[in-house]
Amino acid sequence: MRKLTYYIATTLDGFIAGPDGSDPTGPNGFWPIAEDYLQHLVAQYPETLPVQARQALSVTAEGTHFDTVLEGRRSYEIGLAAGVTDAYPHLRHLVFSRTLTEAPDPAVELVADDPVATVRALKQQDGKDIWLVGGAELAGSVYAEIDTLILKVGPLTIGDGLPLFSHKAVFDPRTWTLADHTVLKSGAMFLTYTRVSTRSERAGGACGGRARARSERHTGAAPGTCGTTRVVPQDPQLRPEPAGMGETKCVLMSTTGRIGARRKVARGVAGDGRRRDHRGLRAGRLDAGR
Repeated sequence: MRKLTYYIATTLDGFIAGPDGSDPTGPNGFWPIAEDYLQHLVAQYPETLPVQARQALSVTAEGTHFDTVLEGRRSYEIGLAAGVTDAYPHLRHLVFSRTLTEAPDPAVELVADDPVATVRALKQQDGKDIWLVGGAELAGSVYAEIDTLILKVGPLTIGDGLPLFSHKAVFDPRTWTLADHTVLKSGAMFLTYTRVSTRSERAGGACGGRARARSERHTGAAPGTCGTTRVVPQDPQLRPEPAGMGETKCVLMSTTGRIGARRKVARGVAGDGRRRDHRGLRAGRLDAGR
């Protein structure tokens, strides 16, 4: 079954854009893009680059992660304001809006239906995984359906702005396993987390439980319908060493062998994660996760 991945750039203090919601990597943005960050995007997630960036960088790779992108109206309109009607013509592009009545581009699919129901239907279809590009409001609406988080953490803070999830996300604590990571010399980190299944999901796959019921009431999704989860086994490269103070000292080795970082990991938490970043070339932006 396909997975829904929230692949998004974020500051260290958890914001995906400034208070006005404008593109942080655009001409007047606050987010500088390092060269190693851009190279990592091209090498690992070429399908997430908007069409202008792909053309400028001569990127033709299809990519291996996603073939479908989901976007909220406000995020989509950033590109529209710059004359870009479809930033991802190489992907199936769905835009969620109840106010747009006609798609500005014939390849863009406008969706006025419930986002949760739409995501659950997409998961049942054949294909690669589904990329949730943003913004915060759409991410909050489908919070309970997100299977994977790929956080492209920039080495900066802004104090205030748009958070990863808007107020539309219900209070529903989730546990995530750090499945992969990349730390760049520029200070950016690409962290991949997979959602840990709940007790009821592990027991029988049924979506019982109070949290799911709250989510269904909040979104209007059909009762008894079920999302998917993925549990990642502990990384064999995570080698515990003797430690005191009730903690476990671990050596996290990167898959390339070029990055080694010594970290303290609290008891009961294990993993290793990779994360991605963005740049403005979607009308001046390279990454549209806003």
